[in-house]
Order: sequence, then C-alpha cells, then structure tokens
Amino acid sequence: TVFSAIFAGAEGWQTFDDLVDTESRSILWMQVANSSLAWIVIAFLTSTAGFMLLRLKRGSFSGSLIVLSIFGMVVYSFVNTSLQIAIDILQGNAYEFNVQNIINTLSVPFGWIAVLWVTMTILKGLRQKQAQSERYWGI
Repeated sequence: TVFSAIFAGAEGWQTFDDLVDTESRSILWMQVANSSLAWIVIAFLTSTAGFMLLRLKRGSFSGSLIVLSIFGMVVYSFVNTSLQIAIDILQGNAYEFNVQNIINTLSVPFGWIAVLWVTMTILKGLRQKQAQSERYWGI
C-alpha cells in the first residue's frame, strides 16, 4: 500500500513535470489527478485485500469487503470517466450528447455497477442459505 501511494505521487509528479509548460493550470491538475488515480485505487484495493485475508484467517469473513472493493471500482470508473470528459472539454474538444457516445463513454462504469449488483445478490443469497441451514458458507 505504501509503495502504491509512492507510485501515485511519482506518477503525478511526472505528469506535472511533462505538462507544466504546455497546459493551462486547470487541465494540468486534472491530468495529474487522472494519472495518479489508478495508483490510488491500487493502494485502496491492496489494503482491502489485506483486510479480507485477515478476516478470513480469523474466521469472521462476511463478504462486505468484497462489496466495498467493487464499490471502489465503481467510484474509480466514474471519476476516471468524468476526468477524461472534463479534460477533453477543457482542451477544446466537443463532447456530443447522443445515445451512442454516452453508451460508449459510460459502458465501463455501468459494467462495474452490474458487477456490484450481482455480487451483492450472491452474498445476500449465501447469507440467507446460511441462516436457513446448519452449513457455514463463510459469509
């Protein structure tokens, strides 16, 4: 997690150094945030995976950390997409609000929403099965 945070800072600094003379300040800071965002999410996911492993070893795994990880990916995909759209608009490119363009732009965030819904449904079903029977499913 610490290394991911260091890499996020290094990636942001490299982007800042590359674009400081060529881009306006608003575009520059959005580019820095967008370039560091992936490493920030990696740090979040590795922390969550560590907590999952600890809870699994203790026998108190509930599946909520899986949902939290996938929710983090939903947030990341929306933030990443919105930053890319904002950068394109600030650079003077036009964003057309038609159905095909919106579907192409938001397909990844909506895909992560679908994964989140499926995961929550599976976990809810496993919890109900565990409550009805004597078998422990680990959820």
